[in-house]
Amino acid sequence: MTTIERIQQKLEEKKIKPSKMSKDLGFSSGLFSQWKSGMQKPSANKIKQIAEYLECSVDYLVGNENNTTKVFSNISEEDITMLNSLKSEDREAVRALMKSLLQK
Repeated sequence: MTTIERIQQKLEEKKIKPSKMSKDLGFSSGLFSQWKSGMQKPSANKIKQIAEYLECSVDYLVGNENNTTKVFSNISEEDITMLNSLKSEDREAVRALMKSLLQK
C-alpha cells in the first residue's frame, strides 16, 4: 500500500474527507488530488502533519510498519489502563483538556 493509500484509508476510518483534512492543516484544496494522481508527492513535513492529524505514526504512513496506532513512549501502562476504562464522553473530555493545555 502506498503512502497516499494509507492516508486515504485512515481518513475513511475516521470518516474525514480529504478536503476537510486539507483545510484543517492549511494545505491547498487540490493538493491531495495531486498526490493521488501522482502529479506531486507529499513532503516529509506534510506527512508528519498528516500523521499527527490522523493520530498515527509517520512510519505507518510511509509503510515502515503496519501498526496504525501512534506509540507514545512516555505514557505508562497505568495511564493507558485508566484512559481505556473511561466512558467515551469522559475520554472526549480528557482529549479536549489535553488539546487546551497544548494550546497554551
